[in-house]
Parts: sequence; C-alpha cells; structure tokens
Amino acid sequence: MVSSSFSQSGFRTVFALAVFGASLCYAQFSSNVQGVVQDPSGAVIPKATVTLVNVATQVTRTTTSDENGNYRFVSLAPARTRSQLKRRATRNHNPTSLF
Repeated sequence: MVSSSFSQSGFRTVFALAVFGASLCYAQFSSNVQGVVQDPSGAVIPKATVTLVNVATQVTRTTTSDENGNYRFVSLAPARTRSQLKRRATRNHNPTSLF
C-alpha cells in the first residue's frame, strides 16, 4: 500500500513539473517601439499617425502621437517592419527598420 500512495504522489509531482516546463516552452519574445515625431527643425508634431507594417505578413499596427509628439507600440513580435508617418496636409514618410 505504501508504494501505491508513493506512485500517486510521484505522478502528481511529475505531472506538475511537466505542465510547468511546457509553459516555459511557450514563452515568446516581444518588444516595444517608441519615439518622438519631429519635423526637420526639431519641432514636435502632435496628432501624427504612425503605422508599423510587418514586411513579411503585411499586418499593421497604428497609433497617434500625443501633444508632445510621443508615440509607442507595445508587445510587438520581432520582425522586419516598415514605418509610415502621416500628418494632415503633408506627404508620407516610409522608412524600413528591423525591430
């Protein structure tokens, strides 16, 4: 009878370790991108639309700069991206970067 309770206890321990170990295998990398939108003179540009485009999948994420020109993208998967900047009554800017 002792070996029976030991094997149930041992099974629970092994099961718990397997579940915990499996959860570690699913960990993913993520990154954040943040910056300030400025014109060539260095003045900040509020309410500019900033878009990141994943070059491989064409999936987009869009945000708007705040009153100080700050923007931020959070929880991004590592990928080669292209950024697009647009503000009213101006032309677009399209650099490509690796984040």
